[in-house]
Amino acid sequence: MHRIAEKLLAFILIVQFSSTQQAEQSPLLRCLTGYRDRHGKLSDCPPNKVFSKCVTTCPKTCQNPYIKSNNENCLRDCRSGCVCANGTIIDEGRSGDCVPQDECTCHHHGRVFMPNEILLRNGKKCQCKNGGWDCVEQSMTSRTCSVVGLTHVETFDGALLTIKPGNYILVKNIGKKSTHFQIEAAVKKNFKRQLKFTIGVNTVVLSDIHSIILNNNKLEQLPFQSADLTIRQATSHFILIESKDMHIAYDGHSVYVTLESAHREHVRGLCGSFDYNQDNDLRLPNGKLTCNAHIFSEGYQVNDTKPNTSTEDDVPENFDRSEAEKQCHRIKNNVCKSGAHVHGLILSCVEDQRHTPIHKHNRASCYWHSIFAHACALACNDHPQKNTKWRGECEAVFTQCGAGTVYEECPHSCLNSCSDKADKHGSHSTCKKECIAGCVCEKHHYYDTHHSTHEPLKCVKGAECSCFDEREKSYHKSGTIIKRGHCSTCICIRGQFHCNSDKCDKSNIVCPNNLIFTETSLTACPKTCSNHLEWQNCHKYRSGCDCPKDMIRDENTNRCVYPKHCSCKMNDKLFSYGAKVTQDCNECTCTSGQWSCSKLDCSHTCSILKNKHYTTFHGQHLKLNSGSCEYIAAQLKNHKDKFTLILSNSESKNEHSLQGRMTIDGINISFESDKSIYVNDKALTTLTSSPAHYSSFTIHKAGLFVVINGTHFILRWDMGNRIYLTVDKKWKGKLDGVCSEHGSSNKDYVIQKPKHADSWKIDSECKVEESKPTDDNEEKSKWAHEKCVAVFDDSSS
Repeated sequence: MHRIAEKLLAFILIVQFSSTQQAEQSPLLRCLTGYRDRHGKLSDCPPNKVFSKCVTTCPKTCQNPYIKSNNENCLRDCRSGCVCANGTIIDEGRSGDCVPQDECTCHHHGRVFMPNEILLRNGKKCQCKNGGWDCVEQSMTSRTCSVVGLTHVETFDGALLTIKPGNYILVKNIGKKSTHFQIEAAVKKNFKRQLKFTIGVNTVVLSDIHSIILNNNKLEQLPFQSADLTIRQATSHFILIESKDMHIAYDGHSVYVTLESAHREHVRGLCGSFDYNQDNDLRLPNGKLTCNAHIFSEGYQVNDTKPNTSTEDDVPENFDRSEAEKQCHRIKNNVCKSGAHVHGLILSCVEDQRHTPIHKHNRASCYWHSIFAHACALACNDHPQKNTKWRGECEAVFTQCGAGTVYEECPHSCLNSCSDKADKHGSHSTCKKECIAGCVCEKHHYYDTHHSTHEPLKCVKGAECSCFDEREKSYHKSGTIIKRGHCSTCICIRGQFHCNSDKCDKSNIVCPNNLIFTETSLTACPKTCSNHLEWQNCHKYRSGCDCPKDMIRDENTNRCVYPKHCSCKMNDKLFSYGAKVTQDCNECTCTSGQWSCSKLDCSHTCSILKNKHYTTFHGQHLKLNSGSCEYIAAQLKNHKDKFTLILSNSESKNEHSLQGRMTIDGINISFESDKSIYVNDKALTTLTSSPAHYSSFTIHKAGLFVVINGTHFILRWDMGNRIYLTVDKKWKGKLDGVCSEHGSSNKDYVIQKPKHADSWKIDSECKVEESKPTDDNEEKSKWAHEKCVAVFDDSSS
């Protein structure tokens, strides 16, 4: 028995000096050494952690990896417990899990970034490495904004947004340095996406890659080219729209807008401000920044978009986020065999599965495969053409490759079309640079646009290319001979018509209006009123009717005019040169086929004194005998909860005390002369020039005034009896109340309309004591009126 006790004691001593890993692995050893948690309960350590009898109070973390955790101060009050295994540290971004340092997450403005993710800020390109940011000065290169999945936008500078369904302005240029352009897209819950691109006088609308409308006419043949616009079939999957310093790739469900650095700081829209700084991407149309993504996206909704009132953004009760993450990682691994930096896409993919679970919707799975494949190809981490097995499961979603074509994720060149000039074949490098995926032609084959859009894309040898007749809008097989113009004949060879140069008998030619006949100088891309400001000669000539020297054709009248005499159109009405129209408060003049408009501020202001004297939005001077009754000064028609301003005079002896209350997007504001302003019953006791931010407005102090600044209005209150409410032109005709128009166009006289004012009284039972006029009061009123009119006359002169 004595021998057994000695052996047991020796065993216990060995256990006390055992390694940490042995203690963690053996429940018996933990029991013998007394390994317990803080509550005295025997416990196993979680994965990636091991037991220690002395846990430091200042452990190494991803955010502080170089702390000396084993110094005397850190070990003074240590306790037994679990610590990170050798080679790992605590990552707070992963809920305290232990990870190797090179797998640490990073933080910026409250958001967690995964390892190797990119952040653009202050002109620098920063990458998440070892829990910190590795930043370098970035070159001013092109940047791409994408709209993918159901409702996800990544801005030019890398900010990620999830927006509500609707029609939005993605990009529009500001300033006058370049031709005006605007790109719009429809965001829906079904992966389908309409695209609209306007540049100069041209507007392109695409509802899918087979339906292209140019200036309200269906585009019959691609490529199309004008002075400022090129539209081509880039691959079987993508349409490519190109203009100066920009291009748009569109496949019917995803949109990729790429701008060159020339557009830096000259654009607005959902795609951000493009200044290589992610921190200020949420810039509203008026140039102000917001921290609220909903307010930001709402600012770029197209006017005819119906507000979304559905509750589909709520997470379904049976939504399994963990399973959704597994599905998205599976898709990513199918197309990205090595780790590409696509964590943002993982989050968007998971978000989409709240509405269309990938394991139940093959179409959603296929779209996300293509989105990840595009991102991984751009990341240059893979040879994506080797990872295309997923396409076999998506034959019903994506058109398969036809004869003479091959699928590539990053094609060497875009499709070489039969109608391209021979020296242009192989020169379309945008597809390789931007990884525009799809079927492209094999070597020595060309894309013949004369095929059904419902069939797989085919490429043929050059000798088999058909030709397209622009005049008749019809195709002709190789070798076909047609008559072109009045006198020449043409033969179709390798996708191009080759015509003889027989001269015509001019006596048989009659041109319409003031056009004249020319045998050789009528260009195939004539200068017209719609393109003369940016016209470029395509150097293709033929015989036909053309304009005299220095004149161009006005398409609206089919006559030749000097450029400055071009007519203009507005709302399908034709206006001649020099015609003037009024838009809001601005005057527009027709010059050179375009409208030149003044740049007046079309906002309107209603000024209010003591809830008695109003100058309405339309400049009418209105006097109310309001007493202490509450009146609606202004409110949004049918949307009272979005904006309402109600005013009254205090019942106290101080008859100059003004009271008011507002509702802005459901938030209640109240104020009274010489007292603090309240927001949802909470007093703002210390207002400064730094704005206090709320969901759709800000409040700050500016001199003597408190300023409430909303998306479409500004209210200034002097903390006494004066209020100035200014609204922009987007609210024109949408407000009613005392500040609205009162039927009289006379702005010079003070008008009194008690019945009209009573219609805006909150409580119709509230009585106002009528003041009886006296001869003395009437004399004073006339005198005061003359003095006020004189003041107005002096200020306006």
